[in-house]
Amino acid sequence: MPVALQNLRSLRAMSGIMKDVLGQKYDFVLKAFPGEKSCREIILPFKSLGLKVKKGDIIIGRPMGQGCPVQHVMEIISQDKFGLFTVWMIGPQYSRNKKIRTREIGPYWVIAFEGVATNGEPKVGRRQRFLPYYCMMNLTHTGLVNFVNKTKNGFFTRLESIIIGV
Repeated sequence: MPVALQNLRSLRAMSGIMKDVLGQKYDFVLKAFPGEKSCREIILPFKSLGLKVKKGDIIIGRPMGQGCPVQHVMEIISQDKFGLFTVWMIGPQYSRNKKIRTREIGPYWVIAFEGVATNGEPKVGRRQRFLPYYCMMNLTHTGLVNFVNKTKNGFFTRLESIIIGV
């Protein structure tokens, strides 16, 4: 993530501004688990079966069902037997000038987000507004919170049924 964008987010969070670029309030910010690159996303590419990917591969695609117009650059963490990929959003800058394997996966559906909720407390069973820390559009997302574990590092959280900008 560009340093200027990180600084803007940090300043907004420190000042208590819990609104996205459209002025919509959100309940918390979702950041990476300790030692990880970004919060995790579980995605289902429309043509996931038969895609030959492995841990560390870089994939490019766009989340169609959630209404995001931005092409995403992701690193594969894992792929399960049902075709779901667990990824980190890394952005285009990460892969520039590196000899890495990149695959275009086309459209995909976001199944879930997992990460550490900060600047607010997630509540299981509720649809809540959140901001993925790395979101380049700085738009509120909503998701159904279906797991929260309070730890010394924050609230480990899973959200499903993701919608952007609502």
